[in-house]
Amino acid sequence: GLIIAILAAILFPVFAKAREKARGATCQSNLKQIGTGEMMYVQDYDETFPEVYRAHNGVENGGDAWPMSCVNNPKGECYGWYTGPKEMPSKISPNVAYLIADTYCKNGQIFACPSGSRGWWCPATSRDNVSYGYTNNLADGWIAWGGPAPTLSFVKKPSETVMWFEIGKAAYAMELNGWDDNLPGPWSDWTANHNEMRNILWVDGHVKTVKDDMVRKRTHQWYWDCRQQ
Repeated sequence: GLIIAILAAILFPVFAKAREKARGATCQSNLKQIGTGEMMYVQDYDETFPEVYRAHNGVENGGDAWPMSCVNNPKGECYGWYTGPKEMPSKISPNVAYLIADTYCKNGQIFACPSGSRGWWCPATSRDNVSYGYTNNLADGWIAWGGPAPTLSFVKKPSETVMWFEIGKAAYAMELNGWDDNLPGPWSDWTANHNEMRNILWVDGHVKTVKDDMVRKRTHQWYWDCRQQ
């Protein structure tokens, strides 16, 4: 019994790391598909990135990136980023994640990382789960800019510009980063679940696994703000 206990203590961390590495690979695949879908959108709309705050006439919640007020579905859960625009279009506007998943990728599951964890803020429901955030850099050209979203030619270094990044959560509402000109602006509940690493999708389509301080520290701001390139 003692030998088994010792072996378990030794091997458990090894197996846990291997499992997380496999989950990280799935997460990378998700982001690559998201990148392909977004670039399809960009080509369809005169090389302009999709906006987050897109106003739609007659829609109760305007152009919110997520349902700001909870509208309950028949299960008593909140309509979220995917089911909201699909099933309640008069109340919840399409957001960038929905457009990519439903229109281009035909797969709402690609926005859910297998390591995402439910937290206090908008925890994922049985039908709405998103684990990635969109950068303000491309979403309306920053809230502070007042829009519109930039074009592809405006991004001088696509291989060094963040497009989507892993927030480590499982939520029913989509998030975006940076609320001012001092990027990055992460929330405290954003976690790096893949052995203290997180995946980032860049504008040129490649996905890179980076240390958590890539998001936490205010360095390499041109990664997040293409105006500085």
